[in-house]
Amino acid sequence: MDDIPFDFTRYLSQRLGVSSEHATDLLRSWLKDYEPVSCRPAGTRARPRSEAAEIETRQQVG
Repeated sequence: MDDIPFDFTRYLSQRLGVSSEHATDLLRSWLKDYEPVSCRPAGTRARPRSEAAEIETRQQVG
C-alpha cells in the first residue's frame, strides 16, 4: 500500500469539480474553522456548513 500514490487535494478537486488550488484553499479554510462536536460548549449549534460541503451537496443533488 505504500507504493500507491494518493493526492488528496487532487481527489477533492475532482469530487468538488474545482481546480486543485481552489480545493486546497477550501480544505485549508475548512481545517481552520473545523470544530469537533466534542469541543463545542454544551447547547451551542454547529457552525454553518463550509463552502466545500455546499458544493458537494449541490453536485450530489444535481
